[in-house]
Amino acid sequence: MKGNLFVLLIFTSWFKIYSQYEIQGEIRDAHTGKPLVGAQIMVHETFIGTYSDYSGKFVIKLKKDPPIKLIVSYLGYFNDTVIIKKLPENNIIVDLQPRSYLTQEVVIQGIRLGGREIPTFTMLNQQQIEQKNFGTDIPTVLNLLPSVTVNTDAGTGIGYTNIWIRGTDQARINVTLNGVPYNDPESHGVFWVDIPDLLSSARDLQVQRGVGTSTNGTASFGASININTMDFNPDSYATLLLRAGSYKTYGSTLRFGTGLLNQHWVIDGRASYLHSDGYIDRAFAQLQSFQINSGWFGARDILRFMVLRGQEKTYQAWYGVPKDSLKTNRTYNPYTYKNEIDFYQQGHYHLVYSHQFSEFFSSSVTAFLTTGFGYYEQYKENQELTEYRLPLIVIENDTITQTDLIRRKFLDNDFYGFVYSLDYNSHQKWTLNVGGTISRYDGRHFGRLIWMKYAGPIKVDHEYYRAYGLKDDGSFYAKFSMNPNKNLSTFIDVQIRGIQHKIWGLDDEVGNLNLKKTYVFLNPKTGISYNLNQWKFFIYWGMASREPTRYMLVEADSGQIPVPEHLYDLEMVIQKKGNTYTFQLNPFYMLYRNQFVQTGEINSVGVPVYVNVPHSYRTGIEFLGQWKPLSKLTWDFNLTYSLNKMKNVTIYIDNWDTWSQDSAFFESTDISFSPPYIFNSQLTYELTKFLTLGLETKHVARQYIDLTSSKERSLDPYTVFNFNIGFHFSPQWSKGIDISVSLRNIFSEKYETNAWVYRYISGGAEQVMDGYFPQAPLHVFGLLQVKF
Repeated sequence: MKGNLFVLLIFTSWFKIYSQYEIQGEIRDAHTGKPLVGAQIMVHETFIGTYSDYSGKFVIKLKKDPPIKLIVSYLGYFNDTVIIKKLPENNIIVDLQPRSYLTQEVVIQGIRLGGREIPTFTMLNQQQIEQKNFGTDIPTVLNLLPSVTVNTDAGTGIGYTNIWIRGTDQARINVTLNGVPYNDPESHGVFWVDIPDLLSSARDLQVQRGVGTSTNGTASFGASININTMDFNPDSYATLLLRAGSYKTYGSTLRFGTGLLNQHWVIDGRASYLHSDGYIDRAFAQLQSFQINSGWFGARDILRFMVLRGQEKTYQAWYGVPKDSLKTNRTYNPYTYKNEIDFYQQGHYHLVYSHQFSEFFSSSVTAFLTTGFGYYEQYKENQELTEYRLPLIVIENDTITQTDLIRRKFLDNDFYGFVYSLDYNSHQKWTLNVGGTISRYDGRHFGRLIWMKYAGPIKVDHEYYRAYGLKDDGSFYAKFSMNPNKNLSTFIDVQIRGIQHKIWGLDDEVGNLNLKKTYVFLNPKTGISYNLNQWKFFIYWGMASREPTRYMLVEADSGQIPVPEHLYDLEMVIQKKGNTYTFQLNPFYMLYRNQFVQTGEINSVGVPVYVNVPHSYRTGIEFLGQWKPLSKLTWDFNLTYSLNKMKNVTIYIDNWDTWSQDSAFFESTDISFSPPYIFNSQLTYELTKFLTLGLETKHVARQYIDLTSSKERSLDPYTVFNFNIGFHFSPQWSKGIDISVSLRNIFSEKYETNAWVYRYISGGAEQVMDGYFPQAPLHVFGLLQVKF
């Protein structure tokens, strides 16, 4: 008898653990009673969630007993919370209240992803951003995301920074700000330092890996980053942030908002200042920016105007540290001239109008203007006067052909146009998003000599080159999504993009220019996903095309301009969500045709050029997970394993003895700056409701600096640990006080995250010039945030 009772006890325990409870319900409009299709229903403090189907109904299966809390959200409606104390006998009905005003989501929904489309993305909300925002540039804040590596020239994350995603450099990463292109149209680069402390304005940020969905601006050639800084705050607020840290780092930020004025108007603003001396010698950064958003919100209309301006002044740390100095002087900076600086001012002006025609149909248009002006200043010794198009200087009986000088290279540019979108949601089984951009870039490149040791009759501010660039860019995309049933979702996305690029004038290196190139691209994408209980299965294929940059066009010899490069991206996802965990496997294969590469080949005047390599690829798997073994302990982690190969490529090396180039052929070689392993981990423990502790770990495997796969020219693997402490208080006179302390690189790992190398033959032997970028040992950043 006792044995039977024991068996019965085991059976009932097993049944309790593995049995599932079903909660069924319906999401409706509180005013009309109509079902809401695609509303998100999440179980609070778990990873369980679902979406309402075409009839507004949903089913959630649980392995835990009530009470539970459901969080229901839907675009254009207030969120609702449903507390279930016991299993309901009938379907629960959730009536969502529609907002009496439109919100920012309608502006950017066409270029963003949701979990029902391509699940190879990461979202950071405002709270997550605030926890990591110590004033460092955006790449440093994204450092623990899947497949990400980051470099900072000054060694601390403040100043010039770079980000790679899946080995893709940031000139191939599409970045948009409120849906407006942020990449420089000529270089395709992203200069985060131009708008310092941008994240203090950010409501949220989305990072898409792979080609992703169609977006505005330059091609998403491996990843895209979308930043949203426009938010609707119906209540007034003010926030003061004070920052301090190692290497004389200090700064402050003030955020404020008026709340809703006269039931329609909202004004928000931010002003920031940040200074840091940097880890590298003299690599200081003096950064400041401000943003003002003013908006009128109606039941069906939004009219917003944003002004965002930034200014950076940084001492140049671009050269790096020679490899043979890393053991003896890791902070070495070869620049000693006191004003060897980079200075730039940038302004962003966005005028946004959005209108909701009906519950099904909405539209948005943004007129934008981005202005930029700045220079970098350099002291140069023994410069040939002829290189600056100057006559020889005759002083009495002496003829001077060389002189020391100080030069400034300027960039003065304007980028303007329109971004538009039309969105239709049937609230049944399908949606349609169409949109695009029309833009023009007008750039002026020129150089001036502000001082010469021997000047003779040459006047101050002599202009020795001036070149112009005009780039017109127009794109149109259409994305059709369909949900035949509650488990199946599919989409088709097609983009057409046309570019005309004109370059003329006098260049500082190649002389007279007169170029005109036109490109037209068709970029299709498609995907299908299937949900089975808490499992998601997904497959995606997409194509992206990228035109040559200004540098590639200008430096190429006549008739040898590289053709556009193309990327074919295949992504698969297996995702599982449970009560205390979620994990995702993401195999990918990215095939490049005619990838732009520097192989060491030079043009007729000895300047390195880009060439097309016909075949290269990246393939691998990303494993993402989050686990809550305890209610107060969370472990976020991701691991990437990848192969990054280039086929049949010839590498060139300068031979100073013969004034020619030697070459070597590689049937297969590793793509530079593409580590095969990247592991990120973040453990967070809520010790009390006032105190949170966090441990961050990042491991990056060996990266090759050039295309020879040589260990001699590589970055050693590194593992870095950070420890974070967060305090939160809520005194009566404040909406909250947060004190955060971040101890970076707590074990003082000696590591480098970027480098350059130049090989040459001299005296019959191979010689090397190089520069490595070491990162700071143990250093501390602190943040005090007071909300009113």
